[in-house]
Amino acid sequence: MGSFTSTTDGGFHQSIGLISENRDAQFLVAAISGRHMSGQLTTDGDWLTGTLNVFLGREGPFFGFGGVQSILLDGTVEEKNGLFGDYSGDEDAGRFNLNYISLYEDESSLSRAAGVWVFSEGAAGGALYTVTLDIDGNGNIFGTDTGGCVYSGGISLIDARFNGYQVTFNVTECLRKNGDYSGLSWISSIDGGQDNLLTLTLSNSSRAFAATMQKF
Repeated sequence: MGSFTSTTDGGFHQSIGLISENRDAQFLVAAISGRHMSGQLTTDGDWLTGTLNVFLGREGPFFGFGGVQSILLDGTVEEKNGLFGDYSGDEDAGRFNLNYISLYEDESSLSRAAGVWVFSEGAAGGALYTVTLDIDGNGNIFGTDTGGCVYSGGISLIDARFNGYQVTFNVTECLRKNGDYSGLSWISSIDGGQDNLLTLTLSNSSRAFAATMQKF
């Protein structure tokens, strides 16, 4: 958890994300910033490099309606402390500071992920926009939202020792949001209670889906 701070326009973007054991990276940036980042990182000792796609423009949990840019990361890794360094791109540059969270050390299992998960927020005209995903005990995902989109896919374990999951789903009946998405997920809780929050961060070449969903 940390931030990307622009030295181009002074923008400060709070972020939370996950880097999996195979170095896939997905970052959910504060919704008010209207962006999401995903890509691949490489390490050599304590040296970190990588490229992230930045999906701009947000509609509910979907990002990318303002285009997709690319930034390069160059920094250092401090084990169980964080990632720190600089980023640069065609239209932006700055610093990143991402602090390690011990939540990652919680074990993962399909039983933890199973359940009915809901994302909701206010929409135009005072209506409520809702995404509902049902995950069964085998990791199969099926869902719908109030915009008529249909979601199908699956969630699987990466390494049972750690709180990270691989997720894929296909979105249909959704016009500009249709397509195959892949990414990462983790489970947390409100106030340290039961497992009741599921954060999903997925993307493809033109769109991203990122949301924290509550269990019901």
